[in-house]
Amino acid sequence: MIWPSPGYPIYERGALFAGAQGIPVGLSGDFLFTEDMVAESDWERSAMAWICTPHNPAGSVMSREVLAAFYDRARGSGTLLCSDECYADIYDGEPPGSILQVADADLGGVLAFFSLSKRSGMTGYRSGAIVGDAEAIAALVAMRTAAGTAPPEFTQMAAAAAWADDTHATQRREIFSTKRQIVRAGFEGLGFEIVGSEAGLYLWVAVDDDLELTGRLLESGVVVSPGRVFGQGGEGFIRLALVPTVDECVHAVEVVQECLREN
Repeated sequence: MIWPSPGYPIYERGALFAGAQGIPVGLSGDFLFTEDMVAESDWERSAMAWICTPHNPAGSVMSREVLAAFYDRARGSGTLLCSDECYADIYDGEPPGSILQVADADLGGVLAFFSLSKRSGMTGYRSGAIVGDAEAIAALVAMRTAAGTAPPEFTQMAAAAAWADDTHATQRREIFSTKRQIVRAGFEGLGFEIVGSEAGLYLWVAVDDDLELTGRLLESGVVVSPGRVFGQGGEGFIRLALVPTVDECVHAVEVVQECLREN
């Protein structure tokens, strides 16, 4: 199983639970995952590959050309291509592309994953959608039934209402854009480099020592994630989650500025 690293830890955990051999592909620079970063031999022996756009944790966004190249390469090796697009509704500027836009009409060989946790702020509902290859969807349905994880009726009704309405998603996108600007300006004003961070709920900030800085900020009451917890390549970065309110983000920036200027 192939996945980008740093990345959402569930990719690796899923591989371990399935008894699969993992092939993490280290990202750096602009943290954009491209198909040519995977060795030819790894493509040929992999049953599944994960991509993520907008990327968690770095917020980089794949172009349609990059998505198409991934699709073509995965189809050529018979690799099921899973596209994590859970942050697709949170962006600045143009909306991110989807693997569904470059796949064949029957969506063979691809699965796209979406989540109401990000789009609608319905984190506790644990509700989302998977779209793509009919055979793979059938296998997922069979496994879900066996695991007994069918959501209650009220969750299904709430999810249907959320998917049917784009107005609230637009409003959330505008709020996150405001918060992104506030926090970005605060860290850039201190001389930190913001990498990627084009979309999604996070800012990916280059630092000298991610563990040390995480500890210093925690002592001041600001919680961030050290980049290394997301896997190889995350060292030297911190992930800032834009989940507090706008006012709380303003206050957090003030605390951060006071904390880091003292050092």
